[in-house]
This record gives sequence, C-alpha cells and structure tokens, in this order.
Amino acid sequence: MNTGTREAVSLVLATLTLLISLVNAIGVLLVNGKVDRLTGRVHALQAVITADINADGRP
Repeated sequence: MNTGTREAVSLVLATLTLLISLVNAIGVLLVNGKVDRLTGRVHALQAVITADINADGRP
C-alpha cells in the first residue's frame, strides 16, 4: 500500500468513526429525552397515589 492509499484509508476510517460517534450521541439524546418524560409521568402518578392515600373521608 502506498502513502496516498494509506492516507485515504485513514481519512475514510476517521470519517466513519466520526459518523458513528454522531449517531451514538443522537441516540443518547433521544433516550435521555424519553427517560425524562417517563420520570415526569412516574412523579405525577406518585403524587396522585399519595393524594389518594392521604385523602380525608376515605371509606
């Protein structure tokens, strides 16, 4: 393999690594957004259950 070919292969590998890292970062952001949304729902459900348990006049 000559020097030009090695440089081209190195550039292609660096570009692929960058793209994979970018896709990974986007995936992490999407998952974190879903986790935050689910956490908010869990907190809301906990508040409803706590209010129901602490309600006066419960039969």
